[in-house]
Amino acid sequence: MPAETRLLSEYLAEHYFGREIHTHFRVGQTPPYTSADPNDVGEVAAARSANRWVDAIVAPPPELVVIEATMWRADQKVSQLQGYLLLLKSTPEYAAWAGYPVHPVLLTAQDDPVAHHLCDRAHIDYVFWEPPWIGEFHAVYSERIRRAPHSGAIQPLDY
Repeated sequence: MPAETRLLSEYLAEHYFGREIHTHFRVGQTPPYTSADPNDVGEVAAARSANRWVDAIVAPPPELVVIEATMWRADQKVSQLQGYLLLLKSTPEYAAWAGYPVHPVLLTAQDDPVAHHLCDRAHIDYVFWEPPWIGEFHAVYSERIRRAPHSGAIQPLDY
């Protein structure tokens, strides 16, 4: 979604200017080869193109920031980000960052109390950030899409 890319780009520029940033960063190990040369950079890139990707990685120091961004439905992105975090340590590039703390971030342009609660429970930093152009974005959608679904009182179950 172009708006999601714009949200992420502007957030990164405002909060991580001057840092090493990787967008659409592939996570997980390189898939096994059949006839491909594992020393060929192009072959490795082609093999990794099917891996999952996190929206952005901000390289350390002081910490490795892992960002998943969304315009809405932030609650659905929590598990997606958790999956990327599970694969991060097996990512070849991770070796260079292994000594730094990992700071997961869910960036959303739509405040969602359920997503916020899920992030708190998962130790993910929940960032509700409305860019200056959010009104233009919302103008093309119906009123019910502009807000997160009503959640009422959040009452977690003990399980």
